Amino acid sequence: LLLWITNTLTPQEIRDKLMSHDNDFEKAMIDYLENCHMGEFLDATMNEVANEVKSKNYNMKHELNPNEMDTEKEPDVPSEAYLFLIKPPVECKKGQCMGCSQCTKTNNWMATFKNTVNHLVYHLNRHTCQIGWCKEVKSNATCKARFPQEVHETLSIDKETGHINMKKLEPYINFFSPIVTFLIRCNSDVTCLLSGTAVKAVIAYVTDYVTKSSLKTHVMFDVVRNIVERK
Repeated sequence: LLLWITNTLTPQEIRDKLMSHDNDFEKAMIDYLENCHMGEFLDATMNEVANEVKSKNYNMKHELNPNEMDTEKEPDVPSEAYLFLIKPPVECKKGQCMGCSQCTKTNNWMATFKNTVNHLVYHLNRHTCQIGWCKEVKSNATCKARFPQEVHETLSIDKETGHINMKKLEPYINFFSPIVTFLIRCNSDVTCLLSGTAVKAVIAYVTDYVTKSSLKTHVMFDVVRNIVERK
């Protein structure tokens, strides 16, 4: 999905403004980009989310069968992907409210929202390099999906070129939008296109993807057979 916002500035106009030392525009641009997408978990690290996921899977499994040994790997698709969406409660209109029931509901919903998004991103957006998939059979092979990605502690802007380095704390996940992930509950890659080259590249990629011919039946069965044989 490629979205172009009506009446927005062109990539070149954005770059020119960033290079002109317009502090108000720069601050507004940073706020906008950081609210559009992110490259790390919500208030958690990869290890913290991994421990939460493992603990949740263990508890769910042993509630169903307490005597079963914990030998199976974690599921590829999290349980959150199958749950119905829960709309947020009505926001409290009081100023400086101290623990009213409406604020408590909102806080609980936000905690659930963050937890759900983190689990979805951990399962669906996290990249794991595999030989034969994104790497060739070589000890020094590089990942074709270009992981691990460069990490940036904070968002920074190069005043000489206008290039923006987005804040990114996790090298093995793509940028994503928490709201989009919460709504569609599948793998996604959300990127702001801030150059003409990036726009053209994405248009070419999307066009190639949507016009790709479907696999032949015998090819699909061959894939299934290979997967079964691996197990």
